[in-house]
Amino acid sequence: MLLITIEDLTSNQLAELQKQLPSNQKVCHVTTSLDKSSIDFEQVQIWITYGHDVTEEQLKRMPHLKWIQIFQAGVEHLPFEAIRSRKITLTNMRGIHGIPMAEYTLSMLFHLMGNVQRYQKNQTENIWDDLALFHEINGKTATIFGAGTIGTEIAKKLKAVGLTVFGVNTSGKLKEPFDEMYSLQDRLKVLQKSDFVILLMPVTPQTEHCISDKEFLEMRKEAHLINIGRGPLINDEALLRAVQQKQIKGAVLDVFDEEPLPKNHPFWDIDEILITPHVAAKSPRYLDRCIEQFAHNIHVFPRFKEMKFVVDTTKGY
Repeated sequence: MLLITIEDLTSNQLAELQKQLPSNQKVCHVTTSLDKSSIDFEQVQIWITYGHDVTEEQLKRMPHLKWIQIFQAGVEHLPFEAIRSRKITLTNMRGIHGIPMAEYTLSMLFHLMGNVQRYQKNQTENIWDDLALFHEINGKTATIFGAGTIGTEIAKKLKAVGLTVFGVNTSGKLKEPFDEMYSLQDRLKVLQKSDFVILLMPVTPQTEHCISDKEFLEMRKEAHLINIGRGPLINDEALLRAVQQKQIKGAVLDVFDEEPLPKNHPFWDIDEILITPHVAAKSPRYLDRCIEQFAHNIHVFPRFKEMKFVVDTTKGY
């Protein structure tokens, strides 16, 4: 049986999902809490979910579960040990966010370099200020922390408008379309020559707070930090110090340690920090892309080696 706990699927999307399945595959779509559901959990072999309901307790109720398909990229909160010990295959959607996240990143770069916030403020005060220049991004440099599928898509878009693009990954091995690649351990070297620093990496013991005081000290005073990965990649207190002491120009933050961001958080009151509510990957086409990705995986299931975006439960991504 296929269990679906994606509550915001439309009837058309649910029908499209069912079209991808063998005719004898039973589907159970649960839109309430699993604890209140009366389904036969022992029959569940495949589970489609956003991941928030995947707990050790729920896994124990599904002794025949073979595959969990997460309909988002983030998986760091999952019970990896329980999944690994049961040899359950885990796949996520880390490859489908490239287009919306690349467009989000581009829009923010143009927003920052175009002094849009200043023009908007001037308009509310009826001020004609032709000294607020619209700066070019052509010829600037950007460093992307996380050179996977999404990072590659962003790099392509940035290079198309004239940026030099550096990458940071675990190995430092160069790949297209990046101009240079650095390992995470060598990140201080690339920060020194970056106008934009874009964070995409998952949170692991190696990447948590990978941007903190010493990194901000190496960054250019005109640099902007853009975090569309995970909140804990940045040390919040260090970012506040860096902005307030003008070690960097500013930041765009789409992800945070705590979400929603508390109303009394100091980020709200900093003009140099632009906040968006975890929307960089959102798109009206998001669930349709998820279904397309699932269609590939269900057609090769249970040949797990042919499935796309299998999560390494040892590494956590």
